[in-house]
Amino acid sequence: MIPTLFELGPFKLHSYGLCLALGLIFGHWLLTLELRRKKQPEAFAGTVILLAAVFGIIGSRLFDILEHPEAFSANPLKTLFSGAGLTWYGGFLMATAAIWIAARIKKIPWWSLIDSCTPGLAIGYGFGRLGCFLSGDGCYGTPCNAGLPFPLCMSFPNGIVPTTEVVYNTPLWEIGGAILTFAFIWWARTRVSRPPLLFLQWIVIHAVLRLLVEFVRRNPELAFGLSQAQVISLGLIVVGVVGLLVLRGRPPVPAATAGTATTAAAGATTARDGTAAARGPKGKGKGKRR
Repeated sequence: MIPTLFELGPFKLHSYGLCLALGLIFGHWLLTLELRRKKQPEAFAGTVILLAAVFGIIGSRLFDILEHPEAFSANPLKTLFSGAGLTWYGGFLMATAAIWIAARIKKIPWWSLIDSCTPGLAIGYGFGRLGCFLSGDGCYGTPCNAGLPFPLCMSFPNGIVPTTEVVYNTPLWEIGGAILTFAFIWWARTRVSRPPLLFLQWIVIHAVLRLLVEFVRRNPELAFGLSQAQVISLGLIVVGVVGLLVLRGRPPVPAATAGTATTAAAGATTARDGTAAARGPKGKGKGKRR
């Protein structure tokens, strides 16, 4: 594995950081394309990516501390600033909350926005797992007892969290799952009848894949023999399936009326200003009789 790609004096380029940056760059590009396609404010893509980066890291670290309190108690500073141990669901949930607040402030329609974010979420998760694979940060699986060939099972002797034992290469599995999921989401994004059907489809697919792969991961049990990620996955599966069933019976939203409230409000404001300009200043709308 290659935790550090190269060093130049005090500067180090870490493989996980590079993959995280690539995920954010691709996420910004895809979100901009979707906002442009829907005639929504493209500039908001930058706000979304910034909030996702900041609160994603904070949330992922916080959930990792909740999942491994003993490591934090033993060495708080090392845990806080370690290159390993970022919990994806924590970052996803906290970043989502921050973006929701920003969308409310900017009056961006939430359900349409999260559908626009979905392609970036799908491919961004793949970049995150690529970073896990290259850095060997410990998110690999338990010892491989199924006789699977390389690279489905392999060791990580040079990783951030090294192991010489042959283990399930779960990051590679999840990279494959993320690529296939993104391909489906990108195909489906122009075929959904209303928001947030695209997001709900992604959340169900993603949660099912994460639920299954966790059975061979090394994460500690939280309840009923399930890890923290599996408990969250089950909750997301329930929310996603219920949402899909509820929206399935509703009529589709016509493409002509699928624009954002922001766009509509801007149009109404422009029309109102134009009418006022045509009437002229107050009290001078009518000319004198001659």
